[in-house]
Amino acid sequence: MFLEDLWGQEALDWVEKLLTAQSLSERIEIVEQQLSQILAATEAPAPTLVYQSMQYIYEVKGNLSVTDLADKVNFSERHLRRAFELELGLSLKEMLSIIRFQSVLEELYSGDYFNLTDLALQHGYYDQSHFAGVFKRYYGLPLKRLTKQE
Repeated sequence: MFLEDLWGQEALDWVEKLLTAQSLSERIEIVEQQLSQILAATEAPAPTLVYQSMQYIYEVKGNLSVTDLADKVNFSERHLRRAFELELGLSLKEMLSIIRFQSVLEELYSGDYFNLTDLALQHGYYDQSHFAGVFKRYYGLPLKRLTKQE
């Protein structure tokens, strides 16, 4: 494979510089400069606001408010909401709810809870009834059917 197949006309300019170089050390310097420029141009951008927010949301298992998250990432609630809508197509509140529900499911399946009411309260649901509604919404089955409780 030829350099120009990878980098186009720019590579032909490099080859010309390399051919006119007087010594091996000059050639090495030219190659290092060119590769450094490529690396600088392709460095990964800083994590987005949504990415940073998602990391924190997962840390706290979705159990926080939009206001608390905005304070944590040092952006306004409005800006944060717009970023989530734009990048994910979901509202921030919906994403918090989904991640919180995922955390509940993990504990539910591990059996690491005393009773459903305590599990619901521990994850920020107001009561078992609120949790049952959210459960049916995301899981598609009534909570009592899954847990075989009457």
